[in-house]
Amino acid sequence: MISKVLTGLPGADMRKSIAIGILAAIGSLIEVAMVFIVCFTAGDLLGIAVPAWTLPVTGDVAAAVVALVVLLAVKFALGWVANAMSTQVAGRLNDALADAMYMGMFRSDRNETGNAQRDDEAKPLANQSLAMLSVEGVKAIINYFTGYVPNFVQVMIMMLVAAGTLMPLNWGAGLIIVVGMAALPMAANGSRKKDIAVQTNQLKQYEHVGLRFEEALRGLNTLKIFHADERESERLYKDSEGFRRITMDVLAGQLRSLIASDLVIYVAVIAAAFTAALTGHDRPDGLMVAAIVVIAGVRLFAPERQLVYLTHQAVVAMKQGKAIAASLATGANAAEPTAPAESTETTETTAPQQQPQPAQPLNINDGITARGLTFAYPNGFTALSDIDLDLPVMGHVAVVGPSGSGKSTLVALLTGERRDYEGSLKIGGVELRDVDQRQLIDVETVVRGTDHLFSGTLRYNLDPAARGYTAQEFDTVLRGVDLDREISDRSGYDAKVAPQGGNFSGGQKQRLIIARGLLRHTPIYIFDEATSAVDRDHDETLANLMTILAQNALVVTITHRLAGIRNADEIIVLDHGSVAERGTFDDLVSRGGLFAAEWEEQERIENTVQDSNQTNNGEAAR
Repeated sequence: MISKVLTGLPGADMRKSIAIGILAAIGSLIEVAMVFIVCFTAGDLLGIAVPAWTLPVTGDVAAAVVALVVLLAVKFALGWVANAMSTQVAGRLNDALADAMYMGMFRSDRNETGNAQRDDEAKPLANQSLAMLSVEGVKAIINYFTGYVPNFVQVMIMMLVAAGTLMPLNWGAGLIIVVGMAALPMAANGSRKKDIAVQTNQLKQYEHVGLRFEEALRGLNTLKIFHADERESERLYKDSEGFRRITMDVLAGQLRSLIASDLVIYVAVIAAAFTAALTGHDRPDGLMVAAIVVIAGVRLFAPERQLVYLTHQAVVAMKQGKAIAASLATGANAAEPTAPAESTETTETTAPQQQPQPAQPLNINDGITARGLTFAYPNGFTALSDIDLDLPVMGHVAVVGPSGSGKSTLVALLTGERRDYEGSLKIGGVELRDVDQRQLIDVETVVRGTDHLFSGTLRYNLDPAARGYTAQEFDTVLRGVDLDREISDRSGYDAKVAPQGGNFSGGQKQRLIIARGLLRHTPIYIFDEATSAVDRDHDETLANLMTILAQNALVVTITHRLAGIRNADEIIVLDHGSVAERGTFDDLVSRGGLFAAEWEEQERIENTVQDSNQTNNGEAAR
């Protein structure tokens, strides 16, 4: 079961998988050779006649021991090389698939619904399905290339090994073993078509239950309000029970295949042993040969028996691989909206054929410039109109404006989420629509106030990719966002973080997210409403952080809160998709325009809230 879809996925390397299988087969051959040496040496010591061609080794105990030690050393070395290659194959597959899936999801723009003509088959996968593919799917594919394919190659070679080692001792017994090895797949495949269908349905049911549970969990409040929670609970129970039943069917199918395989192995080994004993009864080494046939025969069958089990895993890998290939194809189509849509028949079997090439570093010495930048959504709404920008290589530029003024659209353009703009938007002198997304990711750090915190430890949240940042680096970024003392009070970097950062306040979560972004050390930082929940006491700290950061990088702050951008080198005020004002904080306040009016309103609200808090605290003290 060699799948063209899987071999065409990013990171797949059949040559190394085949090499791993060849090394494993050589290791098995060494084991058979060791069986020969041990048995014939023991026979020689007991006075049993042994083949003359083995006497140079088996006739001398010391020589036999040396030969066994050498073979063990070679087998250990081959195993070490095979494990190293498996690790390399797994790492390359994991990185390539993760990168390709991330880029595919990014390009497909899953949060937008402008393409109303897309049919159901071409719609992006749900988040739960993507999560399953990115974890379990990638793992299944890695197991396919590090387990199934090498084992398949090993089995093919082991049939030649059986013929070459056992038939010279006793051609009848050796032939029976070879025939048994050829017959084993047919016995195991007696119900294979049915088992594959059951396993495919089990995977579909697993995805269905996961999606149903996620949907129910997200809509729990609505279900409670409309008293539909009990009914939904019953439906989830029925779906889960169906999944349990089909899982038991899958396990039963695996057990049937293993029983059939074991039956073939036992019959073949026993028949071979009897044949060796009967045809060699007139030979002094007849019983010795029969014993070797039994011991070596069982070992020769071991990889093939393992293949029966791995075949079920291969079915899972092929199903997940097709889904990943379809997801990547969807992302590629989204990145090229002018290309004709492919039919669903070709989507399922088409996989990217080229390995993802490493992106060249992006030179940003010319900063970011925009001329006549205009963007309209598919529904006709013009979010940005004739924008001119000159963002320097280093400095702090803030973009503000009321809701609907175009700030979020500008962020989407700067980060490459949207590329179908009109006019010009260049980064480092290159039109942004032509820049590879991986190049942008390498030079831009985008921090949003709604970014996710994972359940686990603080260290994991600061370094989710396990890049190995030092404690000093953690201390520096946490001190920069004024979280060092609070984290120290929480047992340091091993402090627990609840799902979605539930054990942190809104402002603490946002400051922790900012600290995580600072560790990337990129030349461009984009803070999109990253401090919306931060209290007033920390505004000055974060403002100073932006000033320091802007000495060596371009800092773009998108915010509604104007108190945090007092020190910005330039403030751009958007209104209805156009630049209404621009200048420094003091300059804009003195003009008495849109920015000044918004600042006065925020100051009034902040002072009112502060006076109210002071009044309540005074009353509480009395």
